[in-house]
Amino acid sequence: VYNRAGEGYLSVSQTMDFDLGEPDIWKYVDTVVLGLEVKSPSVQPAYMTVRVGTQASLSGADIKWTAPKQVLVNGQAPVPVKINPGGAGKYLRLEFSSTDPDVRWRVSSFEIHCRPGGLY
Repeated sequence: VYNRAGEGYLSVSQTMDFDLGEPDIWKYVDTVVLGLEVKSPSVQPAYMTVRVGTQASLSGADIKWTAPKQVLVNGQAPVPVKINPGGAGKYLRLEFSSTDPDVRWRVSSFEIHCRPGGLY
């Protein structure tokens, strides 16, 4: 049996790329709104990080990631959770990650609020 001495595994999930119906327009991310479902609330702090990945095209362009934003996922944070990660691109995706052990939560919904740009 492998013993991690109480440490959690890195868990990462990414969404698909979104063009929000406008593949030719740059989007500037203002806010990401998350719905969280916590199966076992706890008073112990537990966190996940959220990053926005942006691309100018889907033809092999590198994904540029924003700095990770930390979100409390122990059931004590007000829901929905709002973060301001920034980021700009024609295509947007989200990445959720956590290493906290013994935490049962899931992202039940998300919204990406952004402004259009690059129309000259």
